[in-house]
Amino acid sequence: MSIALFIYLADLCGSISGLCGAICIVCAIVLLICLLTYASNHEAYCKTDPNIDKTVFKYVRISVVTAFVAALLGTFLPSTNTMYMIAGVEAAKSVTETPEFQKTRQLLNNKLDDLLKEKK
Repeated sequence: MSIALFIYLADLCGSISGLCGAICIVCAIVLLICLLTYASNHEAYCKTDPNIDKTVFKYVRISVVTAFVAALLGTFLPSTNTMYMIAGVEAAKSVTETPEFQKTRQLLNNKLDDLLKEKK
């Protein structure tokens, strides 16, 4: 994967994490509205619609599952800084595997060995 695409995805992870937080807040508000509305007028709702229990608990279930998935996704997504660190490590790894780096390292090792021999 190219480094430019990886940096774009790093920035996208930060946005997705914020979106997951917003989804959790919206789901909590929907859950609160459903439960408070249902609890305050339970008898009136049961008279007008005998299937109100199923309907309310369907929305409650959808809200809880969506909030759980969003929280789980937001928790396990790495932060933008972590993604940048991973990109840096991958870039450094690709540099150290080049033939030029191998030659430079060998030259440096030889020079250091020569300097150590002169000191003795």
